[in-house]
Order: sequence, then structure tokens, then C-alpha cells
Amino acid sequence: MKMTSIDIDIICGLNSNFIYHYSEDSVYQYNSIKVMHKFGIAFACIYWYENDSENQLYISDLHVSPNRRNEGFGRVIMRLYEDIGKLYEFKSLSLFVDPDSWTKNWYSKLGFIDTKDKCDEYFTWMNKLLY
Repeated sequence: MKMTSIDIDIICGLNSNFIYHYSEDSVYQYNSIKVMHKFGIAFACIYWYENDSENQLYISDLHVSPNRRNEGFGRVIMRLYEDIGKLYEFKSLSLFVDPDSWTKNWYSKLGFIDTKDKCDEYFTWMNKLLY
């Protein structure tokens, strides 16, 4: 999957309350889109590998300012990433999470399923099919 500057223009039109940054890493062969609320309230990153046979988007570093949690900013970012994934026909969204954290339940409410695959001794993978 290769996105161009025209593609990022489309992505920027998905929600004008966010700032978007697209980058390519030629060494590790992955691309990413970082999203941040225009007032810095929340941010996250998605990335994908050029040669990923599973055609997945990976979510990392979702953060919402503690004093602004439970206002829907995290859900908005996750919806943006779902929209991007569907727009470019990615099969699924994947992330890893501490299985003992409140975030695991939060992601479950958004439709993510624990794959029971361990990322390492502290984290487990969760996945959400997009199509």
C-alpha cells in the first residue's frame, strides 16, 4: 500500500479538528500517519509495512490528556483510523495492550478482539476486522 500526497489530502479532509503527518521509513520499510488534535488534547500513530501479506494497520501510542479523558477524543481517533483503513482497503487494525489494563476493556468496547497472541511477556495483541 503506497499513499501519495493526494491521498494525505483526502485523509486531512476526514476531520478538520486534527493535524495529520505522513511519513515513510525506507530503512524499516514502513509508513505512518500521526494524528494530533489541533489543541494537543490527543494523539496517536498508525503504521503499515510495505510488504505485509496480512494487509494490517497497526495502532500505537494513543494518548489523551488525563484531564480530557471520557470526552470522546480517543474514540474519534480510533474512528479516523478505521475510516483510513477502510478507505485504503486494509483488512484489519491491530494493536498490543497490557491484558490487565483498563485499556483492554476500552478497546474491546470498540470491537477489538484479544487474539491471545503475546507480543511479549507484558502485552497481548488485539485485532479488529475492517472487512
